Amino acid sequence: MASESRGSDDLSAMEQRDAYLIEQVVLAEPPAEAPLTAPVLLLGLGGTGAEILRRVKSRGGSLGTAGSCRYLIVDLDLKPKAPSGSLPGFDDGEFCFINRSASRPVFRNPRQHPGLVERFDLKDPEIKQALANIGSGEASGAGQVRPLGLLAFHANPQLFRSRLDATVTDLRGRWKDLGMRLRSERAGGVGASPVLHVFVVASVAGGTGS
Repeated sequence: MASESRGSDDLSAMEQRDAYLIEQVVLAEPPAEAPLTAPVLLLGLGGTGAEILRRVKSRGGSLGTAGSCRYLIVDLDLKPKAPSGSLPGFDDGEFCFINRSASRPVFRNPRQHPGLVERFDLKDPEIKQALANIGSGEASGAGQVRPLGLLAFHANPQLFRSRLDATVTDLRGRWKDLGMRLRSERAGGVGASPVLHVFVVASVAGGTGS
């Protein structure tokens, strides 16, 4: 009986020790990680995306993002490019304007765009005519018409692709210099990562962004 009692006591002590160790692991504070900075591309789609990034850009100087962050706004309207009150606008290299007239070739030669015809059911003459009437207008922007923004984008993807490539190349060039300086100086213990981070800012309620 004494042997069994000692065995039970030993088991209880082991269980308590294991419970204590597990508790220490679970409740332990994670090791502090060194601050890390990386190149960031902020991609704004449509008017809402531009308006949000305009506010981010207005604080960019105080946040120290000049060398590690680039903006690219894509819109069917030129108005968001200009400053708004005390908020900054966007430079030519930060703005990709896609004219809504880019969608017109889809309606004139639908056979050259079978994917878009299928996606938007342009074989239906009523749908085709309704979108064609909107797209043929002189107004800018997608006017909260979702298919129009997507049609204009896919009808001329080379424009966006070339602007995106130029933006990423410029950002990587800036980052290379900044990253080398950070790695050599280890300023404030901040590390440098070459991994490009892309954040898309848009609204699902409009035409271009959605």
